[in-house]
Amino acid sequence: LMLNAIGLADGWAAIVLAEELPRAKPDPLPYTHALERLGAKAEASVAFEDSRSGVRAAALAGLPVVGMTTTQDATTLISEGAVFGASDFTDPALLALVRARTGRGADIRLSMFDCMAECVAIVEDLAT
Repeated sequence: LMLNAIGLADGWAAIVLAEELPRAKPDPLPYTHALERLGAKAEASVAFEDSRSGVRAAALAGLPVVGMTTTQDATTLISEGAVFGASDFTDPALLALVRARTGRGADIRLSMFDCMAECVAIVEDLAT
């Protein structure tokens, strides 16, 4: 697994692989399965996607999606269902969205490398 190779495997509460499921993105199943495994609710979660199929899957699962403009432009990702496009995890709109969705305030900090782990932690906190 790539996450093991780069030393990030232990930072996740759940990892969902396409090979584990009968349907992959753009079907919402990967997201609904991950939410179920985390005991989380879509209304208290945020998805980060850089592909058209990923944006569609997350949006169909009921999550607001931040379209990461690493492989597609913001207009394309928004047309697929993203709330907005961001070039990296330091975009102030991203932090505002996470805060609005979770009800958490100044105690949240996001950076390019800890955003996903932080957002998963937020989901876990709200699920308990």
